[in-house]
Amino acid sequence: MKKIGIIFFLFFHLFYSCEYDKDFIYTNEITPPEDDFKVEINLSDVKPNSTLFIYQYTKVSFAIDTKGHEVLNQTITIDADAYIDNNSIYLYPLNDNSVRKLVFDIELKTNTGSIAEKLGYEKYVGRYEYDVKFVKLEEDFTIDFQGGVSDEGYLQLQWNEPEFDNATFQKYELTFFNSITDKQETYIITDPKQTGFIDKNYVWGYRAYQLTVHYKNNDVNYTSARESYFTPAYYGSGGATKFSYQYIDHEWMNVSWKYTGYKCKYLLEVDGDGTKIECDENKRNAKIQRFRFPIDPQRFKLYVIPYHLPYEEYKKCPFIAADYKSEDERSVVIKPPMA
Repeated sequence: MKKIGIIFFLFFHLFYSCEYDKDFIYTNEITPPEDDFKVEINLSDVKPNSTLFIYQYTKVSFAIDTKGHEVLNQTITIDADAYIDNNSIYLYPLNDNSVRKLVFDIELKTNTGSIAEKLGYEKYVGRYEYDVKFVKLEEDFTIDFQGGVSDEGYLQLQWNEPEFDNATFQKYELTFFNSITDKQETYIITDPKQTGFIDKNYVWGYRAYQLTVHYKNNDVNYTSARESYFTPAYYGSGGATKFSYQYIDHEWMNVSWKYTGYKCKYLLEVDGDGTKIECDENKRNAKIQRFRFPIDPQRFKLYVIPYHLPYEEYKKCPFIAADYKSEDERSVVIKPPMA
């Protein structure tokens, strides 16, 4: 008979022998029945010494072969949410990894025709037990996916090793779009204890990281995954002022900026004359011509470059444009030229 949603493994204890219960006073010189009489139960073709694994609503059919002996009493019980009729058991999933006993208690006539049998003192009594495990398929865990700064100054992604109730770790899958390479990148980590990743290409701007934990259930052939996300906060986001301006005279000004958060270098490209000023990670200022208009956000672009990338490839990198502010909002204090 077709089975729905059950998988069986050899784990449990099934007691198949029947007990012969009689009083010799009433045997009436009839040969006693055999002590090793056995009843066969077909529980949806489940083999003896097996466990039923339930993870969805399941109908389990059964048939009892009494070898021609009349049933005096039959009771089927299970400590779970179930409906039982004459030849089927309907089980509802509990999703808690609990193991419950499914018990068949059966009493049969011995067919000896003895006085003891007729008076009810002689009968076969049997108890048959199956283990039923209600499998929890989806795991509940958190990994606290977040970002920090490595000892060398790069973006370091970090998370906790997942803890499973009834599953085995398969892999971490880290995915993000790399604007430097202009590609979607995926990294597979098969060691569950490797709970970190350093991205030397991230220096500034929006980037979303997706970390997927893949796992497999220990009891049934079921795999699943859970995703976590992290987006770094970056310098100047949220409309904050990104640069400081110090006017030297009517033609020149000094532009400076704060550390942008991660190990990198800079290139300041000035609009109009094509000036390109290379700046090391610790040199965060430059002397350029003043703004041409009261509001001039296109006056320059500050490219933030991964530390290992040549300056010549700056066009691949994110840039920070001049602040969109009027001249009245900028500092107009005359400063001496920078050394």
